[in-house]
Amino acid sequence: MKTIMACVCAAAVMYLAGSCSDNVPVVNPKPVMPSADIVLGMVHSGDIMLEDVIVTDGYNFTRTDRNGQFTLHLSDNAEYVYVVSPSGYVCDYSSGAPEFYRKASSKTFDFDLLPVQSAEDYSLVVMADPQTKNDEQFGKFCAAPLADLSSVCKARAAECFTAGICLGDVVQDAMELLPEYKSMMKETGVPFYAVIGNHDYNAKSSGEKAAEDFKKVFGPLNYAFYIGRDIVVGLNTVIYNGNKKFDEGYPPEAIGFLRGLMELVPADMHVYVAQHIPFHRWYEKDPIRGGDQVLEILAGHEVDFITGHTHVHNTLMLGENMIDHNISGFLGAWWAADYCRDGTPRGYKIFDWRDGDLSWIFRSVEFGDGPMSQAEIVRPGQSEVHPEAVLLNVWDMDDKWTVMWHQGSSAKAPMTRVNDYSPVFIKNINEAFPDGNIPSYSTPSSSRHFFSAIPDPAAGPVKIELTNRFGIKWNYEIPVVNELKP
Repeated sequence: MKTIMACVCAAAVMYLAGSCSDNVPVVNPKPVMPSADIVLGMVHSGDIMLEDVIVTDGYNFTRTDRNGQFTLHLSDNAEYVYVVSPSGYVCDYSSGAPEFYRKASSKTFDFDLLPVQSAEDYSLVVMADPQTKNDEQFGKFCAAPLADLSSVCKARAAECFTAGICLGDVVQDAMELLPEYKSMMKETGVPFYAVIGNHDYNAKSSGEKAAEDFKKVFGPLNYAFYIGRDIVVGLNTVIYNGNKKFDEGYPPEAIGFLRGLMELVPADMHVYVAQHIPFHRWYEKDPIRGGDQVLEILAGHEVDFITGHTHVHNTLMLGENMIDHNISGFLGAWWAADYCRDGTPRGYKIFDWRDGDLSWIFRSVEFGDGPMSQAEIVRPGQSEVHPEAVLLNVWDMDDKWTVMWHQGSSAKAPMTRVNDYSPVFIKNINEAFPDGNIPSYSTPSSSRHFFSAIPDPAAGPVKIELTNRFGIKWNYEIPVVNELKP
C-alpha cells in the first residue's frame, strides 16, 4: 500500500509540474464548471495496475493510464470520486453492496479491485421493490424470498460472474432499514447493487438532502459497472420535492452522468439502464421527463431498460433495439399477499449471457422458473370480463412470444390478446383482508398480458403451448369445466 500511494504522490508531482501528458482528463460536456481542485489516484488489483478504467465524480470523467494512475478535475458539486469497474473485476462487496466510491474530500484515491471470472458469460439478477416498512415485513423479506434469491445467485455464480441489482424502493420510507437490508444481501454471495426509488428518500427532507440516508448506505445515485462485454448504468429517475411528493423523470445530474459516460463507451456496446421508474409510465405516449434526451444519448446502442415502481409486470418494446422490462414487485401485494395486482407471483428476472447470446427469464419465489412461474391459468367462469373463455395470464410476454391453443384434433391457433383481471390475485387479496377493507393500492389491476380463447365444452380439455422469444416452450392442459354460478 505504501508503494502504491507513493506512486500516486509521484503522479501528483508530475502533474503539477506539467509533465503528466499520458493522462488527459475527459470532461463531461454537461455545463458544470470544474473547480480548481485536481484529485489523483490509482486503480489496481493487488499488484496489477489497471489501465483504461473510467473514473468520475459524477460530473467529470477520466481514465487511468498504463500505470493505473488517474487525475480528475473535481466539480464543485462533487460528493464522491468513483470507478466504473471493468469486466473481470469488481469492487469489494463484503458489506453487502459494492464499495465503488470514496468521499470526494480526499486529494488522493486508491481503488483496489477484486478479480472475478473474466469470461464473457455472466448473469444479472434483477429484483424490484422489496419495499419493507417495518421489522415484520423485513422478516418476511428475509425468509423465503431472500432464500430463493440467494440460492439462484449462488448457483449462477458457480457457472460465471454474477451480479444483482435492486430497482429501487429498497424500503418504504423506513430509512433505518437500509443498513439492515444491505447487510442481509451478503447472503446472496454476489455483488448486489441498488438504485434509488421514491420511497428511499427521506420524507422529512426535500431535494438532494432527502437522499442522504440512501447515499450513506449505497453511495452515488448515478453509476455504472461493466459485466462481460456489456455495461450496466444505474440512474436516478426520481425528482424529489419533499413530503413524499416527486416528479417522475431524470434529474439533470442523471442526464449529465449518462452523457459523459456514454462518450467513453464503445458505440456498439449493449447497455442495461437500471432505474426505478419505467421509461413510459403506464404506457403513456410520452416518456418520463428527460426521456427524449436519454434516448438521444443512447441512440445506436442496443438497450434494455430494467425498471420497477409500478408493482405490475410488463415488457414494452421502445424500438427495434430498445426494451423496457418493467418488473413486478418482489413484495407481492405489500407483503400481505404473495401475488402482485396483475396476478404476477412475487419474483424477479434473470438475464443470462451464454456463448454469445443474451436471454432472460422470470422466476417466482414459489414456482421457480417452471410453467406456473410464467403464466396463470384462468378457466371458464373465473373471469367476470370473459366468463366463457379460457385465459392465460402471461406476465413476462412481449411481441415475440406466441400463445397457441387447440382442443382434441383441431389445429393449433393463436389465442387473442385481451385485458382482464387476475382471479388468483383477487382470491389472494380477499383472503388477506377478510373484512373487505383492502387498501386502494392493493386492489386488482387490469392488465394487458392476458390471452383468450372460447372453447367447446364438449371437445375435451384445452391444450395451450406458450413459447417465449428464445424458443423455450411451456405446455398447459385445462379441463373445460365452467365455473359460472347457477
